[in-house]
Amino acid sequence: MALIIFDLDGTLVDSVEGLAVGMNMVLEEFGFPIHDHEAYKNFVGNGFAKLVERALPESERHQLEKAVERMLYHYKSHYNDGLTPYEGIYELLDQVVLEGYKIALITNKSQEMAQVIMKEYFANYPWIDIIGQNETHPGKPDPTTVHHVVELSGVTGDQVFMIGDTEVDIEVARNAGIHEVFVSWGFRSLDQVAHLLPKEIIDTPASLLEVLQKYK
Repeated sequence: MALIIFDLDGTLVDSVEGLAVGMNMVLEEFGFPIHDHEAYKNFVGNGFAKLVERALPESERHQLEKAVERMLYHYKSHYNDGLTPYEGIYELLDQVVLEGYKIALITNKSQEMAQVIMKEYFANYPWIDIIGQNETHPGKPDPTTVHHVVELSGVTGDQVFMIGDTEVDIEVARNAGIHEVFVSWGFRSLDQVAHLLPKEIIDTPASLLEVLQKYK
């Protein structure tokens, strides 16, 4: 039996538009320059506050707390703007569940918004846990949440896989002593993580099945 831990943004769903719309509304409120949507792909990965910090002008980051509060306000109304599961994700989830794999989700998105999106788009799947950032859950690359999910699953580390699209997902897999699988369709290009030499790289969701077979 194996456990597959998925990231959310940039792995299961393309969510950059809602993040960009929400944060650009904050920047406009504050009278700061906005960013194009592509720029937000590089702001994502280390949690909500870090995204806001990266989007703010460096000289204005002392306003981070207020900006995070305003971003949360706007994002709750715009998270769904352009949000869509990547092509092949539903088919992949159907297949891994059919084959008996356990699945979990660990994201650096807030717990509240992770639950909202997972309920709306992925409620029909038997997730053993859905974990986002909150006061008790340190974000990736801290391995605490991975250890928690592995313990819940009863699966040994050599049969646990972390699937994600950023350097943070690679790092948390290494910190937790589990397999890493980098997906090239998300918010980071392969060139951006090449210095980490990811051990497994997939270009389509269906390719994950081939990776899993290698470790059986």
